[in-house]
Amino acid sequence: MPSKNNKKLAAAERAAKLRAEAEETAATNPVVEEAVETPADNAPVAPPSSEMAALAVTTEKPSIIPSTSEQKKKKVSAPYKPPAPLTPLTSTGSKTVITNSYRMEIKKHTNRRYDVTVSKNVDGRVTEIVGARGADKQQQNSLFQLITGLLKDDRMDLKNISYDGALSLYNSSNQELAGRTFFLNSGDLPQNLRSTLFPRNENGTLDILIERNAQQPTLDTQDVLQENLNGASCPVTQMLQQVMHQEAKRNGFVVVDNGTEMFERPRGEANNGVHEMNGIGAGLKIAKGGDGKGAVHIVMEFKTTRFFDNGPLSALGSRAKFNDTFHAQRYLSGLKVGTTYSNQVITIHGLSSDSISELTYDGNSILARSAEVAHRDVREYNGNWPAVQTRIRDRRTRQFRVFSFPIENLRVLPDQKLMPKHGSPPTCPGPEVRFAQTTTVGQSAKLLAPNPTLASFGGQILPTPLTVQAVEVPAPTILYKDSQARVIQAMVNRQSVSFEQKNFISIQFFQANWRKPAGAKFFEPASPFKVLILYNSVYLTSQQRGSIGEKVEDVKTQLQSMAARGTGLLITVSGTEDLGGTFGDEVSAGEAIRMKLETLKDLPANEKPVVIYIDPSTSQTHGVLKLQERLCEVVTQQLSIDKSLKRSIGGATLTNFLLKLNQKRGGLNHKVQPDAMIAHLYGEKSNTLIISYDVCHSSGRVYVRGELCDEPSCVGFAYNSTKSREMFIGDFAYQLSRHERVDEQILKEKTKDILNKYGISHSKAPSSIIILRDGVSEGQHQMVYDDEFPSIEQAVTEFVQEKNKFFKEKKMNIVLSQPSIALLVITKRHANRLYEKNEQGAIKNVSPLLAVDTVVVKKAGNEMLFVSHCPLKGTAQFIAVHIIVNQKVFSKNDEIVRLLAALSCARQVSTSVVSLPESIYAADDYAKRGADLFREWRLLMGAEVPTLHTENGMQFDWRAITERLNYQNSIFKNIRIA
Repeated sequence: MPSKNNKKLAAAERAAKLRAEAEETAATNPVVEEAVETPADNAPVAPPSSEMAALAVTTEKPSIIPSTSEQKKKKVSAPYKPPAPLTPLTSTGSKTVITNSYRMEIKKHTNRRYDVTVSKNVDGRVTEIVGARGADKQQQNSLFQLITGLLKDDRMDLKNISYDGALSLYNSSNQELAGRTFFLNSGDLPQNLRSTLFPRNENGTLDILIERNAQQPTLDTQDVLQENLNGASCPVTQMLQQVMHQEAKRNGFVVVDNGTEMFERPRGEANNGVHEMNGIGAGLKIAKGGDGKGAVHIVMEFKTTRFFDNGPLSALGSRAKFNDTFHAQRYLSGLKVGTTYSNQVITIHGLSSDSISELTYDGNSILARSAEVAHRDVREYNGNWPAVQTRIRDRRTRQFRVFSFPIENLRVLPDQKLMPKHGSPPTCPGPEVRFAQTTTVGQSAKLLAPNPTLASFGGQILPTPLTVQAVEVPAPTILYKDSQARVIQAMVNRQSVSFEQKNFISIQFFQANWRKPAGAKFFEPASPFKVLILYNSVYLTSQQRGSIGEKVEDVKTQLQSMAARGTGLLITVSGTEDLGGTFGDEVSAGEAIRMKLETLKDLPANEKPVVIYIDPSTSQTHGVLKLQERLCEVVTQQLSIDKSLKRSIGGATLTNFLLKLNQKRGGLNHKVQPDAMIAHLYGEKSNTLIISYDVCHSSGRVYVRGELCDEPSCVGFAYNSTKSREMFIGDFAYQLSRHERVDEQILKEKTKDILNKYGISHSKAPSSIIILRDGVSEGQHQMVYDDEFPSIEQAVTEFVQEKNKFFKEKKMNIVLSQPSIALLVITKRHANRLYEKNEQGAIKNVSPLLAVDTVVVKKAGNEMLFVSHCPLKGTAQFIAVHIIVNQKVFSKNDEIVRLLAALSCARQVSTSVVSLPESIYAADDYAKRGADLFREWRLLMGAEVPTLHTENGMQFDWRAITERLNYQNSIFKNIRIA
């Protein structure tokens, strides 16, 4: 038997020889690259080669628009140093809550780390199989089966092996694997592995080499406690995260999302091509632990997720709606499929605009040729369906060729999750079900049951969830005014109530709301205004046309009723109009809205009515209505005839409607009287500017990895810069597509603009600035600290310097001081859950206004969990708070949670404590509104959208588009319009 050194040397020599041969062959025999790449901007489409004609090819481009995003080099920096810990939470009341964190006991154990190289040789061309590519799940699964099987045959105990199906392999035993090689012919592989690794039915060889990792050849399990998860390199954490799911994967679980989620295989039949699968998310966290010195916790959360069935693509017909090309393309885009007659794997990039029966290639019917290739009768195909299309780039010419396939010739590849664009996800389970299922599935996945593989690496998960003391946060007081302008208080109700559902099941939940006291009016009612009610009878059903007159009269009556006047609002309905009667049935609903609002555009601001537009909930008019609201500067509100007006608009519906109208007209529905501890941070006596910002990457459409996006990323801002410190207004700005990091210039300009508005409103600069950043994961905290915060801080410094220079030149005895800044990341994108037990021992949601800052929170940095609201159904998804920067704005955690409690009561269109601070809600609303406005404006403008030349070619002029559509340049700049 050859020695290990000889094996290693032979493998290296063989790989070098194959690469040399491949380079020589490629020079004279160029081939089409196997992987589908993201196309360059406006990449030309080349005619297909003759050898691909048998696959039914058309040169028509799919309906995909080139991306304008720039690729920038990733900045590498040391992990940021979190600010000093604050004084822990203190409270007059606390309660014991159950978490979904489980402690992992670890012991000192040395493990060996290896790199796996897999080279494929086909006709002299050598390629390294890149299994680490996240999108290539099929290849990863195949390599996992292949290499673990080879090691088992080589007398390795698999409980000592952990392999990710890509580059990383770990060994907990003393048996050395370095230098092991395997040389396989494609014909010797099982069919399922050959179809994935040799998808074009090629004959070739695989050369597998296992070598010790050069940087860190050994890893000690106990070192995980020394790793900082804010950093880029956490090798022991990554190892343990991978080791945890090995038993589940070998037992048939579907493992996705880099091993953090695992799902049980379905046992029943698919529902129209889709399976609903139960699984569990399991993430490793270095928490404070009971002694504050650090502990390894596994955060487990039960999940129900839908997966596509590994079956014919045609089974998705009722879901994808193949006869509706627009809907089907949106539904199928990004899905990986294979042909029924070969091992070929393709990614769906689009659908043909013509039906498959109309497509030809070289004068021949593509449908007929496809049927011949699949050995099927052409009558078995639906000729009215479009063709599925994919694009493959020729490595030599850098051009793309478009290949078309009949739907019936394709099968869906396994282990692909449905996304939000595919429709409503499974119903969120209640706390009792979620808690019980976490235990059940956790045991099946060998996380909460004996796990030999994890044990061999020095770890063991204790099966009992941790409990922790949660602190009760004082509820703020809500303020209204009576008819004499006297302040009236309303108290937040945080008690639990019970009611009985069907089958006499008693349901108990907490409340987190308040009632407007008798005789109370809005704190600041808007000035009297007129309302114009519009509808379009052409686009109503016959039943809706019969009732529209009654509905309109009901709205008119209620808006001018005593109930409305009881809020302090004085509303006059100036008229109603049927746009169908005005413009006829040849004008679309959207165009009729545009034409009508244009007639109101030039009216004086005090004469413009608030437009209420009534239409079906299924209509697509919201976007054009909001675009015309911005362009014509006319406040609008949409009501659905089949939902909002299904019954009389009185009661809660009328209340919600009036809340929105008063806010859009610049009024303030209620104020929040904060706890005395934070009076300097929020409320009338404070001098603190609060800024929130978030990024929206599209106007509702969900893009998959590699799919081209022609929509900008839209940054939404919200801030309390008006005279009323409790009121949050906002705006937005556009930047390059799919960029989460906010552009430096946008942050600087917007920060200065907000500071200027604050100064005008209060005749002074803020003494402190609190920034709440939303929408970023823990892995992006470094980006926020390195890239975004310096831009904001520099803008603040420059603003102070510029103002002081101005005051000095004008010989004014005014000197501004640099405001102190705190930056917090607020997110609901985490897996932490909290539960309580009722008197009968049943699991339920925790009560609202609770906070946790011990045991289960991160060891490194400053993390808190804060539950503000109470969900009416499902399990509470609360926020995690991460303190990134604190320039002495906060001294204790109590200040932060009490501020968040106040902000969670400040949402003006609600009489409940909401799940996020109002400033975060507002920033998100403005980001989404900006994305919607661009989509509609682009449809309106067509080819007239401003563009500019850049070093990367032509792209949209996002600055010019921002100035045209944002609210800064409109009458809405100082009110909450989104």
